[in-house]
Amino acid sequence: PAITFLLMAPAANIMAIIFTSEIISWKLALARIVFSFIGAIIIGMIVAKTPWGKKIEDKYMEMAGKRHTKIQEMAIEDKFWETMHVAGDLARRVVPYLALGLVFVSFVEAYLPKEIVAKWLTGIHGVFLGGAIGVPTYTPTLVEVFFTKALINLGMSPSAALAFLIGAPMASIPSMLGVSRVVGWKVVLTYAILAIIVAIISGLIYLGLGVGL
Repeated sequence: PAITFLLMAPAANIMAIIFTSEIISWKLALARIVFSFIGAIIIGMIVAKTPWGKKIEDKYMEMAGKRHTKIQEMAIEDKFWETMHVAGDLARRVVPYLALGLVFVSFVEAYLPKEIVAKWLTGIHGVFLGGAIGVPTYTPTLVEVFFTKALINLGMSPSAALAFLIGAPMASIPSMLGVSRVVGWKVVLTYAILAIIVAIISGLIYLGLGVGL
């Protein structure tokens, strides 16, 4: 469960899905949540079967139990302020990156030649590249939606866009660096490789179905 949540949270959280639906299309948003959900479960099950995955699952099951007990013992007022504190801390972290990300996306859309996008981010090879470029390309939470929309405007295919939207949040290098401090590199590299494979397969299925935007 811990690994599955770790993958599902960035790839298909409620805000990411709403943004995808409103800014790109509801079809891509639906495909994103379905493929991310199925992929996260499969990857979580595979990683949990590895020796290093089992250690992480056991560790966080124990921590979750202690945390649940602590929360249950808190008064309602304390629970409210704890929630507000977490929400405020999250907003302070996300908003600056969101603003910088939007500036970056604007530059990409303005200066990246359409010919390059149309050549490399369409068709089958576009799906493979879309799933892979999310690794070195760090897009902060929700910014990946704006970035993908900019690339679509420049000629990126919907199937390549889906592969990027699934692969980038799960397996970007900065995300892996942060997560590795918590779960270790063996778990991170295992789920990252599997996440890229899931992203590519999802894009290929979407391409084969010919759904589009």
